[in-house]
Amino acid sequence: MPGALREMGLEDAASAARLKVSAALLPSLRDASRTAAQRFHLDAPNWFREPQTPELLPAVADAVWDDRRITARYRRGETEVGRELEPYGLVLKAGVWYLCARAVRAGGGGSFRVYRIDRFASVEAGAERFERDEEFDLPAFWAERAEQFARSILRAEVVVRLTPQGVRALPHAVGALSAGRRSPVRTRRTPRAGSR
Repeated sequence: MPGALREMGLEDAASAARLKVSAALLPSLRDASRTAAQRFHLDAPNWFREPQTPELLPAVADAVWDDRRITARYRRGETEVGRELEPYGLVLKAGVWYLCARAVRAGGGGSFRVYRIDRFASVEAGAERFERDEEFDLPAFWAERAEQFARSILRAEVVVRLTPQGVRALPHAVGALSAGRRSPVRTRRTPRAGSR
């Protein structure tokens, strides 16, 4: 993901790492990364929206990489709130960057939360490193939070009449999660005009 690495300010480090790994590989495997890049391509940004790199993404990425606590100002609607965070990981979802971090409480501890990087007004990394919770699993945490979010936005209830073909196409039109929450399908034949 060269574009994502560039946005985080890690392109040079990744390039150097790729060269070192390539030099250590057997000659038959040295071309594997270029070969894979010609066969698989990840296009993360969403359709119909110009991708924008949040200004503070490189600073947040550095803190994630170095396990450094950050002090951040975060916009919530019209207000800004201050947070002390332990940044555990970054997620790029449909062209939007998110930080998964533990919000530090006075006296220790804190809960893991998700923050949109483009809503940070300021970020300052401290000299203090935090000790990562080795049981934290970024992909599992993100999957759980993404599912919670998807369920939270399903608020409307509708009654729709569909043909059998429409029932099969429903998950593609409204998303599998919404389609999965449908009531049992009841079928009723509509009599043709002129028949009894």
